[in-house]
Amino acid sequence: MSALLTTARITVVTEAHQLTDDHDAILLGPQWEDVFAGAPERTFEARLHRVGLLLRAGGTLAMSLPNLHSTSALLNAAYRRGVAIPLEGEAYDLTRPASPQALREAFVRAGLDTPNVHEIYGGDRRWAALGTEASHLSARCTMFTDAVAEALESNVKNYPALPARSLTETLAAAGVLFTAADRFVAVAGGRGRSFYRHVGPKAADVEWLDGSVGDERWAVGGSVVDPERPTSVPIGRSAQTLLLAALSASDITAFRRLAEQLGRLVATSSALDGITDLRWSRVMFTTRGPELGLPPRTEDLDEGTPKDEVRRDVLIALAWRHFTGVARRQEPEMPWPATFSDDELLIPWLTMSGIAQDRAAQLVEETAGLTRSGPEDSYSQAAAVAEASARIIALEDEVAALQETLRTRDGEMAVRARAIRSLRGQVLNASKSRDLMAKANADIKNSAAFRLANQFRRAALITRPKKLVATVGKAADKKVRELRRAG
Repeated sequence: MSALLTTARITVVTEAHQLTDDHDAILLGPQWEDVFAGAPERTFEARLHRVGLLLRAGGTLAMSLPNLHSTSALLNAAYRRGVAIPLEGEAYDLTRPASPQALREAFVRAGLDTPNVHEIYGGDRRWAALGTEASHLSARCTMFTDAVAEALESNVKNYPALPARSLTETLAAAGVLFTAADRFVAVAGGRGRSFYRHVGPKAADVEWLDGSVGDERWAVGGSVVDPERPTSVPIGRSAQTLLLAALSASDITAFRRLAEQLGRLVATSSALDGITDLRWSRVMFTTRGPELGLPPRTEDLDEGTPKDEVRRDVLIALAWRHFTGVARRQEPEMPWPATFSDDELLIPWLTMSGIAQDRAAQLVEETAGLTRSGPEDSYSQAAAVAEASARIIALEDEVAALQETLRTRDGEMAVRARAIRSLRGQVLNASKSRDLMAKANADIKNSAAFRLANQFRRAALITRPKKLVATVGKAADKKVRELRRAG
């Protein structure tokens, strides 16, 4: 179905033969080509030309065109081809645009004014729209690629198969970020802002940026009044992106230089007055150095974020704490020992930012527990779940191995226990036999027969009786004399 809007009335068209009259404004919804089912116009350009004939000179034509070849489908863990590949027997429409430039050229060939095209990313939960200028600057403006990544991630079924930011940064660097758009919106006869993003729970909560390719700062506005919103923001790469690049290259010198600049910014910038939390992703580097970008959405703030204004050195520590979680997930092989904890990483990073060693140690303790420790993006969350699951499986295997070891040891212990019981029984039996033999020996020694036999044994030992009698007599005489003297 397609709705054709005029200044005087709204006409809803469901079939091609209803396409009559001239109009000041025409709105073509995502399914507008369904009107041409069975009509002679079989290609996109033929249908666009037919619609263009209905537009009065100086009128406005707005069109929504789905991107059938969106690379955002690659984020889905379970990839589905959808409508990107025609079914058997269907002819593929080679005139259907697959890029903003191709869509602009199709409008011109249809006799229409060159349209202003926006690339739309994401779905109802969160979306972002990039105009020509924003799309052109996406290769060197992290703010745009981050907004696109958040929008794409919100529209992923289940969980993403790769980090959304990795996809958007790679496509932007190659100049083909538009391939990840879910749809294109072209407006001939009007111009919108260069960049839009969804920032609140309501569909009407929209924030916009506007500027040209050569501007270093872009104007900022929105549908909702926000006293925290600046009137303009710098266009550049975020400090977080540059820090991660330095870690990836193991360039500690570049990392230190960035940390020093960030430390000076936080210590001296009046733009940070009243700020209670900070992420390096909000700081943008331009030709003039680091500057503060857009404030975070309220939903992105941690529950433990301080409510009152904090000291500047505490603000630096909070920013580095946020960065440790990002660095752990995105650049695990850092030029510091892998055994370093987050707190141990914070101390050298804080000292690089111009904070004394003793104060850095104090800040580590003061800021503990004030930031979200878990990953924020869906891919990292899924990776953390997978890592935890793998760890649980490894622990279960370890427990099973320990149980098997214990069972083996239990068997060995049972064998040893049986051997010990057998030995103990043998010892007890030997002890009883010894006691019986000792008693029998005592009984023999106390018997008259043993005494008589002993006397015979002694008598048998006498081989010189006379000498024995003389010796015994002398001993008896000696004893008698001693007795007499004693008496």
